[in-house]
Amino acid sequence: MGVEAYHALQVRVGPFSASTSTSPSSPIVSSAGASTSRRGERRSFMSSSTLALSPPVSSTTTSSTSSSSSTVSSSGSSSPVLEPEQAIALSAQVDGPVSSQPSPSSSLSSQPSPSSPSTASSSSPSAPPTMTMDPFRPARAAVDPVVINILVTILSSSAASSPPSTLADAERIANKAIRKRMRTDAPESALTAEERRLIYARVYGVEVLRARLSFLLEHAVAQSSLVGRRFGPTLADFGLPMDASGDPMLVVNRAECLLALYMLTEEVDGEGRAPRVDFLDSDRLEVLGAVSREGMTEGERETLFDQVDDPSERLAARRSLPSWLAARFLEQLGKEGAEALALALNRKPPTTLRVNTLKTSREKVVQELKKRGVPAAATKYSPWGVTVGDVEGGFRVFEQDMYKLGYVDLINEASQCVALSTGAKPYDIVLLYGARKGAKALALGSMLRGNGMIYLWEPYLRQHYQLREAIRRGQAQDLMEVLPNVMAAMRIKADVVLVDALCSNTGALSHHPSMRWLKNETHILETLVPQQRSDLQNAARAVSPGGVLLYSTCSLLACENQEVVAWFESTFSGEFEPLPFDKTGGPGGNCRALLPHVHGVDGTFIARWRRKPGSVGAVSG
Repeated sequence: MGVEAYHALQVRVGPFSASTSTSPSSPIVSSAGASTSRRGERRSFMSSSTLALSPPVSSTTTSSTSSSSSTVSSSGSSSPVLEPEQAIALSAQVDGPVSSQPSPSSSLSSQPSPSSPSTASSSSPSAPPTMTMDPFRPARAAVDPVVINILVTILSSSAASSPPSTLADAERIANKAIRKRMRTDAPESALTAEERRLIYARVYGVEVLRARLSFLLEHAVAQSSLVGRRFGPTLADFGLPMDASGDPMLVVNRAECLLALYMLTEEVDGEGRAPRVDFLDSDRLEVLGAVSREGMTEGERETLFDQVDDPSERLAARRSLPSWLAARFLEQLGKEGAEALALALNRKPPTTLRVNTLKTSREKVVQELKKRGVPAAATKYSPWGVTVGDVEGGFRVFEQDMYKLGYVDLINEASQCVALSTGAKPYDIVLLYGARKGAKALALGSMLRGNGMIYLWEPYLRQHYQLREAIRRGQAQDLMEVLPNVMAAMRIKADVVLVDALCSNTGALSHHPSMRWLKNETHILETLVPQQRSDLQNAARAVSPGGVLLYSTCSLLACENQEVVAWFESTFSGEFEPLPFDKTGGPGGNCRALLPHVHGVDGTFIARWRRKPGSVGAVSG
């Protein structure tokens, strides 16, 4: 599927180099036998008429347009017969992009061809004749083909497996495509920092809002009188129906239309207008324009979703969520709460750092970042956190000296709050059950202030390298030890045990654009929840009498949070008692939920208990 889609994209939008002269609106006959559209007929007519009116490049004719016309008419044909090199040169003049800067194709065609000596002799000091631009092949930005190719790969990978696998992750696909462009041997064609930023922004936007854009696309096509008309665009030209994926060109058309709708409805320039969409033909642009910023207001566009009767389906379409997840949000938070939560999950979060207070202070880090021209501010809930604003070219944390030397670490504010909730202090023995890449481990290390011991257990061996690298960078080799297996973790007697449970990550959807489409409700209920209960029970064995046990997830689902807490308390109430976060100690006082639409941080759940002194029960056995 990937090879066919790639070749189809080359035919449709041309290779990534701007030197291509292939029209994005050239008529394509798909494998399903779709007929040539009206725009294809117009394209061929315009090309032939332009060639007939334009001065042909000939080895014997180099003077005026009238002599060229007589040459054409005497041949008895509606268009001149040109040599291949002459046709390339003429095509570059007729169909080249409108720009103040010379394109690679125009510079290539302006050089003399070794097989056409007339090309050199035809050059003269006089200005070349004005060529008629083809309105059905407009100029397009350099990043558009790259974005479309990435979207084609994402959509193809999503359709290839059910449920979608991690191969359909937009971040991985986009990073791979960008790296290929950065490895080119031609530095002049490499992507600039601004182009990379634009590519990531559009891929992220289309992937996050995929369901919303699909709804608007289907509505625009259904209401258009052009679709289905003789010589007009067909459903396949828009990549419809959405559940069809057999034809590679269908996926290409869908990627083009989703990107165009995102640009027309979500992007604005400095003057508040939508950017130009230069990769679609006029027929499809006319259809999509009905739901664009110029076609209707934002309020009118939102009323389109009110036509959906089912509340969960309406929320899923309006805020671009899987239907099952929208239904869960409505059940837990009600209509207004679910709407606000879904909207918050669609916003890209800021970059957040944790300051290593053993080496420096938060105030000094903020001042240093501002000196470098990076907007920075202290976080609201964590005393260690610093949020970093947008800067031109992006803020690359891993390339900063302050990161390499261990002065700061990359970890979101909610995760910093989880570490703070442990109450760890110097000389404590801490077990982190689910160490991941080591960010929480380094935060706990700063709380111990170099005195004590932190044992780390991570079931996924592929993360052990990153975990050890984090320990080395934090200079915590004498403070931390990575355990080889789970049996070693259960034999430890620790003062603090933190279970960072493997979960659905629904609270961190804003960080990963494809995550909402990769999650499966059945997998969560049948695999993740039993694993969470098992991990909590195993980790509880390592808690010493009087010690603290914490359970944390970055999930927003009650089945992974409150229901797991209820199961643990009903099963092991004889050994553990709730450890409340406040002095009131009311029901549920030992649980805290951080919500994106309330606290402005990633969705996170924390519960904690204290082991009763001298308790021996089911967990210990």
